[in-house]
Amino acid sequence: MKNAKAFYISCLVWAVLLVALAAEGRAEPQLTSKVSSQTIDVDDRLILKLEVQWPKEEGEYSFMPPDVPSKNLLFKLRGESEETFSLGGRIWSKKTFNYEFAPSGPGQAFLGPSGLPFVKSSTGEQGNLEIPEIQVKVKKQIDWKIALAAAFLAGGMCALLGTHLLKRKRTG
Repeated sequence: MKNAKAFYISCLVWAVLLVALAAEGRAEPQLTSKVSSQTIDVDDRLILKLEVQWPKEEGEYSFMPPDVPSKNLLFKLRGESEETFSLGGRIWSKKTFNYEFAPSGPGQAFLGPSGLPFVKSSTGEQGNLEIPEIQVKVKKQIDWKIALAAAFLAGGMCALLGTHLLKRKRTG
């Protein structure tokens, strides 16, 4: 009975190890997505950066630049770059996609959700990395000339009122 339990436990341990090794051998590239800011002015630009990285020894991947759906944002341009770097004693590959958007008005704006399709060059294996929905607040920009003029006008009105009250106090 003890031998049977030990056998089953050792089989379970080996199964977990084999699954972990198989998963390690078939690792997908990792995607991170970030925006330049969570809040932007209506006349600013929003940059969406999609970075995909993977260990170089896994081989090469081909990526199809995704169409990123947007609401309250107008697509302006897209760029991409590739690089390799060393981290933790391993060589890594990184592909970056940059998207620039302009707000179409104040309020809430949304990017995504979408996907980044890829093909592993050596095997033809296909996949799709998920791009989550990103929400951004677009606010009206204060026209500083108008705000400054209003501040000077208010200051002038206070000065006139103060002068008037002082004259009244002296005469009254």
